[in-house]
Amino acid sequence: MSIDGNGTLEGLEQFMARLGRIDARAARAGALTTWGLHPQRADPDSSLALDDAGFMPDRSPLVESMALWPIMAATDSLTTASELMLRVTKKTDFSTKAQLRAPSVMGLCRSAVESSGRTIWLLGNQDRDVRRQRAVGLLVNELKQQTNYNGNEVDNLRTGKIAAPPQQRKAFEKGHKELLIEYNQLKSNTAAYESPPGFGTTTERAADWIDEHIPPHDRGELAKGGMAIGVRRMYSISSAVGHGMQWANDYARNGDLFAMLAEALAASVNMTECAVALIEAHSQSPTNATRRRRQYPRQLEPTITEWKRLFPSTA
Repeated sequence: MSIDGNGTLEGLEQFMARLGRIDARAARAGALTTWGLHPQRADPDSSLALDDAGFMPDRSPLVESMALWPIMAATDSLTTASELMLRVTKKTDFSTKAQLRAPSVMGLCRSAVESSGRTIWLLGNQDRDVRRQRAVGLLVNELKQQTNYNGNEVDNLRTGKIAAPPQQRKAFEKGHKELLIEYNQLKSNTAAYESPPGFGTTTERAADWIDEHIPPHDRGELAKGGMAIGVRRMYSISSAVGHGMQWANDYARNGDLFAMLAEALAASVNMTECAVALIEAHSQSPTNATRRRRQYPRQLEPTITEWKRLFPSTA
């Protein structure tokens, strides 16, 4: 494949510019790694701590845990995607072909967008009761998946497809029954929770929220093009590439695959940075110096400061 289909100098310049954008976004992704590997509890007087104060004590801190874990997963996916891309853009020995691993990169970027988008959907609402209802909705959704998994395991144990010592088997079956009871009780009280939409819709709503609250750390990328447009574009193309659909090849020729990968990194980096900034805004004390170590990139500071005003602890 030639650089732009005809090997022109202009095509080379465009190609190198794309590589430069990929490198810059990969560096931003890497800057989130430390945050994802070192989770911290919210300050006691923070908005997030008060979301959980006295709320579902058997599952506390429910809101915090439902918000935190998806971003940790997102930073891991994002870091891995950027490392895969840097193997290509930083390659110095061009005697052998470098594999782009586009399906893997696209899949990881989509995973990061979905995970961080779920946190933004949960925490973006300024009403504490709504945030609690959404956290319960996410819990119900997870319990449904967990009980389905446990049910299959119980069937496998009973039919001898998998083996376990009698005591371990009894303990597992007992835990499964208890979890089913909790799931059915929560599910039946539909007024107590808001079910999360599908991953695609959740991601789009998160992107819309960002467009309504352009982060101060943005260097013009979001202010100019918006988050929602980029997310919708990458969501469709990443699904096609990741699942091996041939129609995506129509847009990947003549060097455009690099452009697609650059856009996928852009969407996932922007969404994940905003998710980190949003949970920090909720987690830091509104009046006192935070007890939390600053694990996030310094450029997110103005966004955290501004978004913190959206969620006063008394709200």
